[in-house]
Amino acid sequence: MGDLSLKGLAETVLPHRTAEYIGGFCEKLMGEGLIEPSDLLKISKEAIENKLSTHAAFNIMEMADTMSLRGALEKGGRDAGPKGTSTRRSRSRGRKSRNKRGRRGSPDNHRGHRRPSAPPQEKPALWAAVESNDQEAVRRLLLEGTSPEETYCGWTPLMKAAEENSVEIIKLLIEANADLEAKNRKQRTALSFAAAPSMKRPTAVQAMRVLLISGASTASKDSEGLTAKERAAKEKRTEAVELIEEFKAKNVS
Repeated sequence: MGDLSLKGLAETVLPHRTAEYIGGFCEKLMGEGLIEPSDLLKISKEAIENKLSTHAAFNIMEMADTMSLRGALEKGGRDAGPKGTSTRRSRSRGRKSRNKRGRRGSPDNHRGHRRPSAPPQEKPALWAAVESNDQEAVRRLLLEGTSPEETYCGWTPLMKAAEENSVEIIKLLIEANADLEAKNRKQRTALSFAAAPSMKRPTAVQAMRVLLISGASTASKDSEGLTAKERAAKEKRTEAVELIEEFKAKNVS
């Protein structure tokens, strides 16, 4: 399972779901910072459940399917099918069907002629450098002319840097004219991610200060109609709420 994209993992673990459901389901997960299968294992089950249960876009079935994906990863793919059907057993059946003439044929016939999953999207070099907090690589790539707007799964490098509280990298991206108001698939901006980072990461207070001073809008709303301050309040991130209020008060006076 190590080479599967999030969509590929979902198609393997949830063969009974439609292609339309899988596509929408994966988009929702990516919107919450779960971009690759490995992201499902970076935090506890409780943190995932708490995060998604408070998110209006996730219903009970999607919550259960998310836990199924995590469970399959934890067990190395041995429990990847419904009702305990394992991918290992499915592969074994597939080999037998190829070796015995007159049987059902290849494993592709097993589960409703599933379409092969698309290869995982490759991370752009700049995005990968931001993710690994490689300041020198970010500086070099920007000097070489790499666009600061290159996205990965709908996220700009500035969004990732904001969520990770990578202040120096944020400054480099802003100097390279990165769009402060760019939005991901959930219509969240870099300021929104700094104020309320995904998957229970700590509030990126320093990143918020740099973004606010640089002109990031506090009025921009995400797909739930929430500003950065409102999302922070919803997630009980008091420090982020107070910082935005303080900044707005200073700029009014």
